[in-house]
Amino acid sequence: MNPSRRRILQAAAASGLSVLVPCSPARAGKTTVTPRSTEEIQAALRAWPGAVSIGGGRFSQGGQIAEPGSLHLDLRGMNKVLSLDAQNRVIRVQAGIRWRDIQDAIDPHDLSVKIMQSFSNFTVGGALSVNCHGRYVGRGPLVNSARTVQLVTADSQVLELSRSREPELFRAVFGGYGGLGVVTEVELDLDANTRMERISQSVPLEDYPQFFRETVLADPKMVMHNADLIPPDFDTPVAISWRVTDKPVTESKRLVPRGQRYAVDKDVIWAVTELPGGARVRKEVINPSVLTEDAQHVDLPAAGVFHPAGEVPAVRAQNGGHPQGAPSQRAQRLDPAFACRQHLAPRLGAAGSVRLRPLLQAAQHKGRERRSPRVDA
Repeated sequence: MNPSRRRILQAAAASGLSVLVPCSPARAGKTTVTPRSTEEIQAALRAWPGAVSIGGGRFSQGGQIAEPGSLHLDLRGMNKVLSLDAQNRVIRVQAGIRWRDIQDAIDPHDLSVKIMQSFSNFTVGGALSVNCHGRYVGRGPLVNSARTVQLVTADSQVLELSRSREPELFRAVFGGYGGLGVVTEVELDLDANTRMERISQSVPLEDYPQFFRETVLADPKMVMHNADLIPPDFDTPVAISWRVTDKPVTESKRLVPRGQRYAVDKDVIWAVTELPGGARVRKEVINPSVLTEDAQHVDLPAAGVFHPAGEVPAVRAQNGGHPQGAPSQRAQRLDPAFACRQHLAPRLGAAGSVRLRPLLQAAQHKGRERRSPRVDA
């Protein structure tokens, strides 16, 4: 841990700020508040004598820290755009807003989110609390695109933090998991949209470090990059890059429509990853389809990809964009679930789907038996 962050967290623990922990209301009890403003959060903290839990999009995994009987602050009601300076590419938002909502606000100005994670239905406050990153080449984590953060501490003080105003605390909040207080507002840098081209290729594992240095890092036009390793051998990464291009756009959709459902995707991706022969199907059917498909040329405003909960993220293509939420459903073949649906399902046909369904249902039932309750932050 960074020494500065360690000192701040130690001081926070000593002063009582550690009562603020990210968790789920399922673990926190029935006391839930849905604030709409910073003032309402201040009032809730003044009136509550015990521990406090903070929730955003609540997509965290793995049994996050929670405090039984705590006050749960559900920040999803704090979802407003407070200001937008399109000329200077700066936006200020409440922490409960989702990236997808920001994309709706900035797309008409031909702007894009500068740094975000793969899925655009996470809240900004949640992304900030883990200091998320995307697949941007050279961009780093979310803190690198943040200008200011408004923080309400356990004693209800409102602090405006930046790189020049209490910089150590500003940096500690990013990746602080809510332990220093409640993030209520964030000011972020935006970026201009840029036309990008998707390039996919298979690279031997031993050659990948050199490939990355010479093909990705050394290319000033490279915007985003990722490489997928496939079990059981993990020996041939599928490298997918997005670079600036002036070629004609082949995908005109700017944002993935809302309201789509992805139940089939979840079933198919489970089948490909868990059932016997799934790795072979991905290696021999799905990956070749991705690698041989014509390149995508996109001119889109923001990232986001397949999301199994059904709240669809938006697509992205800007100078610093991100293929995870890439452009269009065709481009979403980067996501293994979408790839499965697009390339495996047509080959199964109706009969194949019928044969696969009982396996999926049995697997789902078995999964429910062994799955422990999930706690979302």
